[in-house]
Formats: sequence, C-alpha cells, structure tokens
Amino acid sequence: MSSNKQIAFNQPSDESSFITSLYENHHYWLTGWLCKKLGCSQNAKDLTQDTFVNVISKQRDLTQIEEPRPWLLTIAKRLLIDKRRRSLLEQAYLEELKVSLDDAEPIPSAEDVYVAINALDNISQALDKLPIHVRQAFILRHIDGLTQSAIAKKLGVSTSMVQKYLIQSLVACQQVFETESY
Repeated sequence: MSSNKQIAFNQPSDESSFITSLYENHHYWLTGWLCKKLGCSQNAKDLTQDTFVNVISKQRDLTQIEEPRPWLLTIAKRLLIDKRRRSLLEQAYLEELKVSLDDAEPIPSAEDVYVAINALDNISQALDKLPIHVRQAFILRHIDGLTQSAIAKKLGVSTSMVQKYLIQSLVACQQVFETESY
C-alpha cells in the first residue's frame, strides 16, 4: 500500500472510541512521517504524542473528521512550526545571554531562562496576532531602538499613528502578562 493512500477508517460513533481508533490507525504512520521530516525518531515520537494531546484537548466534534491523515498532518505541522519558532527564540536568547556574560552580572538560573523564554514566546505570539504595521512599529522601537519619528518615516505614517501602534502593541504584551503568572 502506498504511503499516500488513506487507510480505511471506520469512524466510531462516540468520541472516546474515535480517538482510540484514530490513535491506533494513524499513530505509527504519523511518527514515521515526522521521523522523516525531523531526522530524529525521539523528536518524532514526542511530536506525535503532542499531536494526539492536541486532538484530545481541543473542544471539537471529532466524529465529523472524514480524512484523518491530512487533519493530523495539519496539527503536527503547526506544532512543528511552534517548536521551531520556540527553538529560534531559545537560541537567540542563549546567544544574547552569552554576550551578556562579559558583564559582571550573575548568571541567571535555569528557571529564570525558562521563564524569560516563555515570556518571549508569549509576546511573540501576541505580536503575531496584531496587524503588520503594529508589529513593525514595536520591533523598530523596542528591538532596533528607532525614535517614533524615524519609525513614522520608515512606515510612511504620522508620528501620532506610530504612537497608536506602539500603545496597541504594548497593550497586547500587557495582556500576555496579565493572563500568565511569571
């Protein structure tokens, strides 16, 4: 049987049986696909489990799924993107941490690093939900260090619009910290 073909999948009527059947029929296939994609069987197994945890934890009518493999692939790909984004954030944070080690400040604990990475990840996700000009204004101001007037020129908007963008981005970031306990 070709790996591109769907396995015959009889959908049970209740969700618990559906999830069991979904797992039994597609777990090994998804792990194999992810193993090819990631080049690491352990990471593939972890991501497969994360995919099924996502399936179980979401509130949706699972019995309506007609084509489970493309649906599972979509979930797994989104988790893979999240994992890569988090990895890039961790890498950037650790590189910045190495640069700051030249200063005489104490080295942060593993817990502090974890909290900082989670905060950065949550801020990144909050900013991703904002309009492009709002994100750009935030990055130009807080990452590149540009003034509001320089940002206005770069974005082709007024300084007062840049102020609105920055307020909107800071409100989104503040909401992250109000919903999470750091």
